[in-house]
Amino acid sequence: MIEDIQTKLLRIRMVKFGTLETRLGRAINVTCLDENKKAALEIENGEVEIDTQVIDSLIEPLLHLLKNAVVHGIEPPDTRRLIRKPERGTIRINIEADDEAVVLSVSDDGAGIAGILGIDGLTYFVSAWCLYKLRSVYLSPREHLTKYPREFSTTTEATAEALETGEIPEVAEAGLSLAVYSELKEGFAYLRQQPTVRALGVTHSILMAGVVSANVLLVALAANILHSGPRGLGYLEGGWGLGAIVGGLLASQLPQRLRMTLYAWSIAGLALGHLAMPFITFLLAAVFFQVLFGFFRALSGVVAQAALMLIVPRHFMGRTQSAIAVLTTVLQVLMSFALGWISQQLSIFAGFAFLALIYAFGTLSAFHARRLLREQSS
Repeated sequence: MIEDIQTKLLRIRMVKFGTLETRLGRAINVTCLDENKKAALEIENGEVEIDTQVIDSLIEPLLHLLKNAVVHGIEPPDTRRLIRKPERGTIRINIEADDEAVVLSVSDDGAGIAGILGIDGLTYFVSAWCLYKLRSVYLSPREHLTKYPREFSTTTEATAEALETGEIPEVAEAGLSLAVYSELKEGFAYLRQQPTVRALGVTHSILMAGVVSANVLLVALAANILHSGPRGLGYLEGGWGLGAIVGGLLASQLPQRLRMTLYAWSIAGLALGHLAMPFITFLLAAVFFQVLFGFFRALSGVVAQAALMLIVPRHFMGRTQSAIAVLTTVLQVLMSFALGWISQQLSIFAGFAFLALIYAFGTLSAFHARRLLREQSS
């Protein structure tokens, strides 16, 4: 008799999962309104009965999953039309239960961040392929000795032989480490002695470090101000890439007398543009700014590299670029941490203001390099 009472009490506490459809659908609709998207809820096996205590413990995590599906999974209607999907996305909840467990799964028919991850993975593949091609055409320095004369010591000879044969890995490793350290030391010494090269190097380091570390802010901009999620981030990155292509092509066609002037003003444009960037609330306008940023970065990068190739002797070019690369990496790490901390502790507006300030220093350095180059040519 007691067991019958317990069984009946348990049955009273059991409800069909499908009864939550109205509440869950309302949460999806509210999120869709906030994100300017369309999505519908489908519940599979809604007749499955679950204990009310279990439902109470599941409801909050489930609502969070559904909101994430709308924000990060479902594409906007115009994007779905473009890829020939129905304007209204579908979010499915499948529920299965037995005597021991309840299995609940949430899925959607959106692309999510899969496309971004795919592109990111492809860049690593391309990088690996480029490294393979470079390694496959490696030739010993001895084979270039007649064409490109240079000092060639017995230490270099031993290192080259160890690299080619692989018989003495300790010699190869020690020789390469010593060569890298020596070249970096010479590169930094050359930067200290040449104010024009130093100004160009510092400006280029600020430019490169700013471009990479700005992604910390770009992700927050897409999520918190533009409310466009991964889709918006993809458009922003695409706009930057488009501007970079145009800027790179145009830079090679510029007359010599205009190059350094446009170089300096491009850095200034990056400073002013990033100062205004967090106040933009429309995705299209933000993409336009990203096109400008990509254009400025490519133009200034090409002009800076061309200027370095003209004034730096060939035998110091590799050393100089290595020193600039080290400076860029250190600055990039510091800026990434600083931008993340400022955005988290203060606001995204403060983060963009700090980045604009860094670009302002780069602008001063660019105009200084421009003045030094004009003095050398006069």
